[in-house]
Amino acid sequence: MHQYSKVFSGIADLRRGFLRVGLVVLGVTLALLGVRSAEAADETCFATPNDGALVYTSTTASAVRDAVAAAGSGGTVKIAGYCAGAVNQLGTNQVAVITQTLTLAGGYTTTNWTNAFPITQPTTLDALLGGRVLFVSAAAIDITSLTIQNGSVNGDGAGIYSSSALTLTSAQVLSNSATGLGGGVYLGGGDLLITGTTFANNVGTTGGGAVWQNANNAVVINARFERGTSDNVGGLVTLGTLDMANTTVLSNTTTGLNGGAMYADKQAVVTGGLFENNTSALIGGGMVSNSTLHMSGTQFISNSAAHRGGGLFAYDILYLTNTLFMSNTVISGSPSGGGGGGLYAGSRASLAGNTFVGNSANSASVAAGGAAYLTSQSSDVNSVFQGNRGTGSTGNGGAIAALSHVTMTGSSFLSNTTTQMGGGIFIRNVSNLVLSGTTFVANSAAVGGAGVWQTSANATSSVTNARFERGHRPMLEAL
Repeated sequence: MHQYSKVFSGIADLRRGFLRVGLVVLGVTLALLGVRSAEAADETCFATPNDGALVYTSTTASAVRDAVAAAGSGGTVKIAGYCAGAVNQLGTNQVAVITQTLTLAGGYTTTNWTNAFPITQPTTLDALLGGRVLFVSAAAIDITSLTIQNGSVNGDGAGIYSSSALTLTSAQVLSNSATGLGGGVYLGGGDLLITGTTFANNVGTTGGGAVWQNANNAVVINARFERGTSDNVGGLVTLGTLDMANTTVLSNTTTGLNGGAMYADKQAVVTGGLFENNTSALIGGGMVSNSTLHMSGTQFISNSAAHRGGGLFAYDILYLTNTLFMSNTVISGSPSGGGGGGLYAGSRASLAGNTFVGNSANSASVAAGGAAYLTSQSSDVNSVFQGNRGTGSTGNGGAIAALSHVTMTGSSFLSNTTTQMGGGIFIRNVSNLVLSGTTFVANSAAVGGAGVWQTSANATSSVTNARFERGHRPMLEAL
């Protein structure tokens, strides 16, 4: 049990980490409630295109528009205070339109344009639900230490609409709503770099509650996606490649199609981070990956999907290491085949050192796979499957349901259950099974195969140095 104590100790450390960022979250909440710094209390906006030599001042956002117009290409517009209100520009109400390469930076005061302190001196661009915050045309833009909020458009990109490369650093993108794609950010082209930025309460009705990126590369580091909503992915959609590290993804919801929180169309690398309490009405409660996925050290906790992949749905080749799946669920299964409470792998999967605890899947067709549903040839080394459940009329596979060849080395199956067959592993079709140094303890199956159920008489099984004990029903059954 020492191995599991480490898992739960790590979760406890994560929870304490949430408390340490409590002040930052409180700051976001106060901003949403309209609590601002003393300087911004009178809703005054200040902006300079030249480090304070010329400072524009307004009680709306016109100071920002004036500074942007005065800045040269490649320059920096520094902003202080609270800048609110959208005006008609290019046929749409927008706080500001940018047509040249610029940096927009906040966190300043009128007495100090040199050093930014965004936590104590927040700077806000607010569309007041009267249009878009920023429209960027044919120019790369960097946004640093700004809050982009309350954009509302009938179309794409309520917070930021950009057709070129976009960099967001230590920004907050809050409460923006688009009827089209990308409630917080819509990026039509160019690379996307997000560092230390929070997306919360954004809505992109058609797709990408927080972010929609049409192509190119996305790099996401130390970001946060929270409470995004969409018909198709509540958090981030990238149609290019994704490299993401140490990012927290919480309570995002998809009411229609793929991925409760995230969708990556091309090759993706995900390191660290947390997916928790995300929900999909179809597949991939936490994330959907459409191409090769390399994932390591990530946690999926309490995510859910209606049909497949309560935590993660991987269409293509999957390399998964040192990742935790805990308390994820597939709620209803699917008439055409559902399952994979923690993981659904649609292609070849290579797993190592992962932990699947307390996941569940309900299935009405073929099998469940409370922890994982593996459709193609798969291998696992030194993973732990504990307390997972397969339920429903075809709830086969308390921990794993496999439709192809499976090799398990040094893995442990503990106290997994199914209402049908294969408390630990259920293997369907003419699929071969190789077990080496693998342990099955206290698993149960209502029909048969407490440890393993292999359906085909034409398949082969190779079992070496394995242990089966305290199972309910026969331990290994091959028909």
